[in-house]
Amino acid sequence: MSMEMYDDAIEMQFEKLACILDENPIVCTNPLENSSYLGVNLFTSAEGFQFTMLQPLYDKYTAYLDQFIKSNNVSTSGLTHLESTFRRLSAKYQNNHQRFKDSEIRKEWIHLSQNFSLPNPNDDDDINRQQKYSRSAYKFFWNMSATQRFFIDEIKQFVDQQLQPFNKKPESINFNESTIQQSNSKQLIDISYHFSIRTEASKASHNILERIFKHLKANNYISCTLPEFKHIFTKKSPAPIVWNKDYIQLTYLIKKMSERFLMKPKSPSNYHIASKLFYKNAVGVYFNPSKVRHDKDPNSSDKKLIDQVISDSIEYYMGY
Repeated sequence: MSMEMYDDAIEMQFEKLACILDENPIVCTNPLENSSYLGVNLFTSAEGFQFTMLQPLYDKYTAYLDQFIKSNNVSTSGLTHLESTFRRLSAKYQNNHQRFKDSEIRKEWIHLSQNFSLPNPNDDDDINRQQKYSRSAYKFFWNMSATQRFFIDEIKQFVDQQLQPFNKKPESINFNESTIQQSNSKQLIDISYHFSIRTEASKASHNILERIFKHLKANNYISCTLPEFKHIFTKKSPAPIVWNKDYIQLTYLIKKMSERFLMKPKSPSNYHIASKLFYKNAVGVYFNPSKVRHDKDPNSSDKKLIDQVISDSIEYYMGY
């Protein structure tokens, strides 16, 4: 059987934005918006970079990889090509992950975003403004690189998922042609992190999500738009949003939503899914709990508010 050779054109487009660490970004204080990273100015913002530039490329790249898998998991030669391609990609993105993690300039940016200062013995307003704007520029550089690192980790995880069948013991994998032909329509791996809404809740789901969003946004639990919030619960590959509270409040919300609104898969659990779809206070920063689960309820005020959110949304539309 024939196989489809890997085309790295989309890979190169993705890596041009996701994997190049701009070690010489431009700081501009007049106007601040002209500060730039990889040619992307501060006015665009790290969120704009994520949603309008990197996310579409990531989606395009993974869609191509899905098609590449379907075209090659029907023959032994195709499977061999798949394995060698994904092992190369895994090693590449692991190296990129480590490079961003160990970067000294990224550490300097986070330091300067909080501590950059200019001599100002007379408390001059212009100098104070320059100092403030410079800190904002360094924070922008950090957020941009954090967004890049997030997508590097996401594509690394996607690639490693495709390698899972090849990591089994040789005797547990049957590569004979007849078996491969029988599974012609199956992909090697079909794992993604997304919530699933219960069938009985689907009709009212958009109204329920709008009410939940309204309460969470008003009380500064989340930083996102309504469409972005809805996508978390309705799309197969949603972009993460920022959660402004602690992990315990997030897991309590997920626990309450799972009682009547969300389906409860065993693996990955809704708590695991939440850890992939909610940033911790800033874009690109994830929660890293020692145990991915809900252990105890939050303080009384947060518990009361979340209970009210559920009462005014899920219980309102679905009954008590």
